[in-house]
Amino acid sequence: MNEASNGTSGAKEFYEFIVVGDAGNPTANVDLDGWILDDNNGDWEGSSSGVGIAPGYARFDATTSPGTCSALSSVAPGSIVVVYNDGDPNSNMPPDDVSDANGDGVYILQARGACIKTCAGPPTTSSAAYSVCNSAATPSYSPLALRNAGDVAQSRDSGGSLFHGFTYGDVTTPYPSGSFRIGSSSGSATSFVFSCGNWQDVGNFSRVSASVDTPGQTNNAANEVFRQRISAGNFNYLDLEDSANCMSLPILTVQKLSTALNDPVNGGSNSKAIPGSTMRYCILVSNIGATSAESLVATDILPLNLTYFAETMFSGADCSSAATPEDDNSSGADESDPWGASISGSTITIIASSLAPTSSFALTFQASID
Repeated sequence: MNEASNGTSGAKEFYEFIVVGDAGNPTANVDLDGWILDDNNGDWEGSSSGVGIAPGYARFDATTSPGTCSALSSVAPGSIVVVYNDGDPNSNMPPDDVSDANGDGVYILQARGACIKTCAGPPTTSSAAYSVCNSAATPSYSPLALRNAGDVAQSRDSGGSLFHGFTYGDVTTPYPSGSFRIGSSSGSATSFVFSCGNWQDVGNFSRVSASVDTPGQTNNAANEVFRQRISAGNFNYLDLEDSANCMSLPILTVQKLSTALNDPVNGGSNSKAIPGSTMRYCILVSNIGATSAESLVATDILPLNLTYFAETMFSGADCSSAATPEDDNSSGADESDPWGASISGSTITIIASSLAPTSSFALTFQASID
């Protein structure tokens, strides 16, 4: 549970999750089909009546509408999944996206949409257990409605076992293993947000005004680091207290761009990439992360049908401004200005001691198509 918001007014609640991986295979996609999201209090306050054990629960459904919801059966770790009350939408809510169609790693689902199903129970007012739900009812928002005076936000696996949850307000002990209460005050117009580290530690959660809630986005800089670590597969699941889990990471992107300078048919006007053409290539390395990348080495292997033109390597901050000469060998002053480039056989190698956040480096060279 990455964020749970009561909204600024009315019933503008939403639940936001970050999908975490498995310690044995941390970058493997996760099947959310059948996973439960709920506000029931039974495991916290016992199974007696009158403690907010509303009948039934909601779960993710990747199979009933396979063309719409099948993406939920294979979700990348680090993805953000938001479920919101479509009957009273939060004003900060991004557009619906049940399949991450835009590739930003964010899924936005209506609580009463095709990808959420409601199960009648148990749990009920007399039982806090979770039943198998083979035949789900029409989606309803009620299992997710958060009570202002106090409630629970939780996720459970498809077998009904608690994975993560917390309470606020007047919902008290007993607390299931790893769960906790984020303050005794009312949750009215409030969001409860996670930062980074051990998600079973109340110290990593905070209360904020619902006016600054962030559905579909990370909650703060530390939360962004958490998401990056999960996505990269280097979060230490075996030790949630490992300080390295919340250390910022560089994020590198690499692009290779090509331009036909001339060809045997068209000359230098409207040139095409055909045999006999002279091509200009650009390798662009960018650090879009929050910390410097150190000791970088990038290689590019030219295909057999390309012949490199000697002494045509130039470097710079981007492809259009690359003008610093780089000789073809792997020694000399140009190897540290601040980048170096060389070619051996068909392999071009680029080296650098560091690349600062939000910085880029470009290497251009020319070759002919044989």
